[in-house]
This record gives sequence, structure tokens and C-alpha cells, in this order.
Amino acid sequence: MKKVYIIHPFQGKEENRKKIDQICRAVANMGFLPVSPVHAFGFLKDEVPEERELALKLCQELVKGCDQAWLFGDWEKSEGCKIEIQAAEETGVPVVDMGLLLVKLEEFKRMMILWSDWIGGCAWII
Repeated sequence: MKKVYIIHPFQGKEENRKKIDQICRAVANMGFLPVSPVHAFGFLKDEVPEERELALKLCQELVKGCDQAWLFGDWEKSEGCKIEIQAAEETGVPVVDMGLLLVKLEEFKRMMILWSDWIGGCAWII
């Protein structure tokens, strides 16, 4: 089973934990093993600087053992997410921006609808 590291901003916020719960559930239902640092290191307090620093070091190690890292949420605004991305990239773990992927998928679907409408209106001569 492929291991997917979940990169999503946390900052100790319960609403982020709930989003990460949903993401992990979806990833598991897709047949992957979700690897969530929020769940793995929930015993460390994000608001305690020493514990946050330790959590980030542990995250950097954890991501290295995964097959892929998937980005969710406003990761661009998160120092912790950027550190995890850098650790993944340095060790060759592919990083996939799922938000961007979903946008591109929607664009593709719209293009396919337009294309099928155009093809359906064409008279084919063979």
C-alpha cells in the first residue's frame, strides 16, 4: 500500500484538524495509507515553541518514508508546510498540489464538454 503524507496547515486549530480528518478518511478510501503528522504528533503542543520545533523535525523525518506528499488547504501561508515540502523534495518524494490538481481537473472537464458538443455537431464523412 502506498503511503501518502498529508501536508495541510494546522497551527493548533481544531477546524484544521477536522479538515485533516476528512482528508485522511478520503485518502484511505482511495486505497492509500494516509500519513498525518497532525495525528502522529498530536501529543506535542503547537503553541509551545520547543515542542513545535520537535514536531517539525519529526515531520521532516516522517515525510521521507512516504511514497508521495499531497498538499491541501492554504499551505502557501504555512511555514510548517513549506518545511515539509522542502524535506520531501530533498529526498525525492513527489509532491502533488491537490488544490491545483482539482482546478485543472475541472478545466479539463469543461474542455471535454465543449469538445463533445463540437464533435456532436460535426457531420462525419468517411
